[in-house]
Amino acid sequence: HPVFSKKGDFILFNSTRPKPNETTSNGKVDIYCSKIENGQFSEPQYLDVINTEFHDSYPTLTKTNKLYFNSDRPGGEGMMDIYVSEYKDGNWQKPILVPQLNSEHSENDLVVDPQERFIIYNRYIAKTNEIDLFISYNKNGGWTNPEPMITINKPRIWELTPTLSLDGKIL
Repeated sequence: HPVFSKKGDFILFNSTRPKPNETTSNGKVDIYCSKIENGQFSEPQYLDVINTEFHDSYPTLTKTNKLYFNSDRPGGEGMMDIYVSEYKDGNWQKPILVPQLNSEHSENDLVVDPQERFIIYNRYIAKTNEIDLFISYNKNGGWTNPEPMITINKPRIWELTPTLSLDGKIL
């Protein structure tokens, strides 16, 4: 699940590779960053401030490089939850839970509009084995209650991994 920064100067991606200074993977997904200079990718960097010993995955970026992702780390609302980290002075900040987007279910596979006007993700409900897309809008700096995308979601079909065009107009 690679995602390029809006300036095209780095890429974020999921990986189950061993963490730094380890020789084997624990099987958990982490987020890595590779800088792009002169058309070449740098050695991927493990994002210490973002990653935990739990799953941290599905990075998505705003045009100001706010990083939204999901994680099953402790302290969330459900199985997988959405977090955000800001990029300030060349460093990612400690992620914070985005409580308005989360539920007791599993929030996964997210994409945020580059202007941070809306976010789309899937919600997995284990009890019914359903996965549907949900959307939330950024109003006055806060997220609205997520709503199912009823024109897209179909019964007994899993809607997964939304992606947007670079201008945020095409799903």
